[in-house]
Amino acid sequence: MKNNIIAACDIGSSKVCCGIARIDENAEFSLIGFGEVPSKGIRKGVVSNIETVTTNITDAVTAAEIMSGENVSSLTLNISGDHISSTNSIGVVAVSGKNKEINYEDVRRVIEAARTVVIPKGRELIHVLEQHYCVDDQSDIKYPIGMTGVRLETSVHLVSGSMMLLRNLKNAVIRAGYNFQDIIISSLASAEACISQDEKELGVLVIDIGSDMTDMICYHNDAVAYSACIPLGGSYITKDISIILKIPIKEAENIKKNSGNAYPSLVDEDEKVEVPAIGANPSRLESKKLISQIIEARVKEILGLVEDNMEKADLRKKISSGIVVTGGTAKLAGIENLIFDVLKVPVRVGYPYGFNSVNTNIFSPEYSTLVGLLLLSVEDSKTNMKPKEKKGFFDQFKNFFSK
Repeated sequence: MKNNIIAACDIGSSKVCCGIARIDENAEFSLIGFGEVPSKGIRKGVVSNIETVTTNITDAVTAAEIMSGENVSSLTLNISGDHISSTNSIGVVAVSGKNKEINYEDVRRVIEAARTVVIPKGRELIHVLEQHYCVDDQSDIKYPIGMTGVRLETSVHLVSGSMMLLRNLKNAVIRAGYNFQDIIISSLASAEACISQDEKELGVLVIDIGSDMTDMICYHNDAVAYSACIPLGGSYITKDISIILKIPIKEAENIKKNSGNAYPSLVDEDEKVEVPAIGANPSRLESKKLISQIIEARVKEILGLVEDNMEKADLRKKISSGIVVTGGTAKLAGIENLIFDVLKVPVRVGYPYGFNSVNTNIFSPEYSTLVGLLLLSVEDSKTNMKPKEKKGFFDQFKNFFSK
């Protein structure tokens, strides 16, 4: 961090966007620069053309630098894709501190024990996220330092990804002329931007429906209980509209965004949508109800995979505050109604909030990941600015976790 300036880049399948923020004396941030370009070198979260991705990053960051009047040297990135996998792990150690008082070394050892799992060759650990601790028979402890006991146990959420795919993403940033600061899974960033502390405590499922991927993450008792990546997103809906209406992808995307509705019951039978002239074919009117039914069918497929993950991980009893849907597809009219119908859980659309911005367009679901990356970078800066302040284990050992 230079001059209290932080920067992050959301590298997605439909867009690459960069945010530059300034941190004030209270460790709060304001967005002072923003840049966005269409993404052409990422497919389903994976770099398919490193030269194109490098150019996209350069263009997005340059636009943000011009707006902010600041130059950045390092970037925090997001990552998604079906190569991402996660699991929960438990570690147990004997307390070795004087008078059996738990110290930092005990916590370090128990985290090491929990993260010592067999990771297949070619994979890399991205996150080690604490869940809770147990000291002897006392469970659900968040901060065990200073407590007395004989046995210390912890549970953590481990996230890993393909080493080669991670390296390609990092290399694109380096080739663009920037240092690599950190890498964070998209779902973790999106959740940070659009859910409250109360929701994390009570339990919430965040569903980020992007262009090619749907990322989901569940919080329970203020800890990540589950995360997953589903290789379907909003472009899946667009392609179906394009095929059925026989129109180009670009026109199908415009119709989806401007006239789409995920809940056909909200659309009148006689409502029409104008399909623009394509080549020698004149413009025509199409049923808005038909388009809504196409959207509904594809969103239901995505939600079916979400429900499979919910059942596999037994998440329903852990999400007392319901579901938060975010990402660009969350802007579809009627999507809250459809999700409630399919998953039978209260739902709301999640928007980034809680900061000042030079660009008000960023307060929209498709920018949740970018804002979350900046917020998590702010948390890092708080730890660096106030190293002696007790902020919980995750903040104090975050750098250790990420190595």
